[in-house]
Amino acid sequence: MQLRGIDFGNVLGASGIQGFFGEGYWFHNIPLIGPRFNGMTFVATTCTLEGRKGNMSLGKSFAPREWFPPCVKMNFFKGSAVNSKGLSNPGIRSLLGRGLWQEMQKPFFISITSLAENTKDRMGEFRIIRDAIGMNMPDFKSPFGIQLNLSCPNTSRDPVKMIAESASVLEILG
Repeated sequence: MQLRGIDFGNVLGASGIQGFFGEGYWFHNIPLIGPRFNGMTFVATTCTLEGRKGNMSLGKSFAPREWFPPCVKMNFFKGSAVNSKGLSNPGIRSLLGRGLWQEMQKPFFISITSLAENTKDRMGEFRIIRDAIGMNMPDFKSPFGIQLNLSCPNTSRDPVKMIAESASVLEILG
């Protein structure tokens, strides 16, 4: 996939499958069972403006505290998983503050969403997220894209309304 002249590769990972920084999860290292991410473009777990507890407790490195969080159901043998993590994340500023995205060597995506209650507040959150990322852009070693998560089923937001706002959000992020 080409986006603004950047080659992001042919296969994009689902948001969150490799964690916030591409480190993955412990079960990704199980021989013969763990998934193979070779050739897949990294897409960070979706983050919000402010931190959100969600349904999964996170440790200091923002990885799940539990090996088997109850909000994630996996079938190792079929290679399938479903989650209701509820957008557990420390917030965009904390993630940028780690400096790990800035050190990435290959193109990747940062996934974002807003949890604000109304359109005006959502647009305001997207502006703040844009500005936070923009302040850090000179430090990024690799090109990156923004993935808008406007239809996350783990929120109480109406995805139809959120998707209808997509043109406005793209203008803000443009």
